[in-house]
Amino acid sequence: MDQAGRDISEIFADSLSFGRTSVSAVHLRRLPGEVTVSVGGGTIDAEPYLSRDDTAASTDLDPVTVPVDNEPRDAFSVTTRTLDTLLFGENQYLESVTFSLQQSTGGWERIVLDGEIPERFWSRAVTAAAPDDSPAPEENTAQEETTGETKKTISIDFRPLIENKHTLRAKTNDMGAALRVLNILDTVQGGVMEVRGESDGPSPAFPIKASMQARDYRVVNASILAKVLTFGSLTGALNTLSGEGIAFERLIGDFEINNSVASSEMMRAYGAAIGLTAKGQLDFNTDQFDVAGTVIPAYTISRVLGKIPVLGDILTGGEGGGFLGVTYSIRGQFDDPEISVNPLSVLAPGFLRGIFTGEGEPVALPDERLQP
Repeated sequence: MDQAGRDISEIFADSLSFGRTSVSAVHLRRLPGEVTVSVGGGTIDAEPYLSRDDTAASTDLDPVTVPVDNEPRDAFSVTTRTLDTLLFGENQYLESVTFSLQQSTGGWERIVLDGEIPERFWSRAVTAAAPDDSPAPEENTAQEETTGETKKTISIDFRPLIENKHTLRAKTNDMGAALRVLNILDTVQGGVMEVRGESDGPSPAFPIKASMQARDYRVVNASILAKVLTFGSLTGALNTLSGEGIAFERLIGDFEINNSVASSEMMRAYGAAIGLTAKGQLDFNTDQFDVAGTVIPAYTISRVLGKIPVLGDILTGGEGGGFLGVTYSIRGQFDDPEISVNPLSVLAPGFLRGIFTGEGEPVALPDERLQP
């Protein structure tokens, strides 16, 4: 009880169960304007807190587990030792998880999580791509031929620094598995990925600006990419995509996340067979694309040509360009977007493609997005 004897200010419990949550060694303290919880182990179901469904508060769950958006909230923090399982969706979960969360009235101040990806989500074997002169993620963890010998992990570290600055670092040694367990994509195999960023305050009140690097992965049976390749008559790459998958050496780019909208001025992915550029935004509030870019077959040849002084820039169109290329745009819902391809850009050198797409001089258009 508190000093006035009117309210419970501290709880100790050997075990606690509700819904899909079952935890042990629970210690809850309620201070003025702040609630802290520590958990020793067990399983936590985080899905009710992550749901974007406004009707979640009216389900059969205990109302304590799902706060109503209009109610004022105290600052809140949770720390755990090692959980057996962290659930965050239907068939979405991590194992052997430790995390620390801190939420203020302004948003998330701290999210620190380390967990293992269950084996059912692991990527099948991916052979490491040949090294090149581009920067790579810090860890030297190229995919092994046998994926069963190494644990697949994911870590997220978002925390405050001095003067309200926050820093973000996220990494995984199996990008495909991480995307599957988070229910984002099921078309990537393997890959080492690292994201670094910062914001001017807690999330989501302040946007996060970040850079991303990934290496040594394959894209398999990706329907949107397949449509772009089909419309661009790039049958060689299309056949590879539907078979063993297209191998990529690197994925590099900067992006910003603001109110569940991810935007980028340039993302680049490339391998020996194909290169891709993309810019635009993904709106996770409305589940919509608005993205445009270029697909560059025979990327290795284009990269060699691009290193020729003066002539290289003319032929390839500069950074992110290629001697051969197909420009595209993707707009609409995630599950059924409209895809457009500019056939005039096929077989066009960089300086001609700039005329057709509005990229660079002499046509001064804002970007290379295509008119429907």
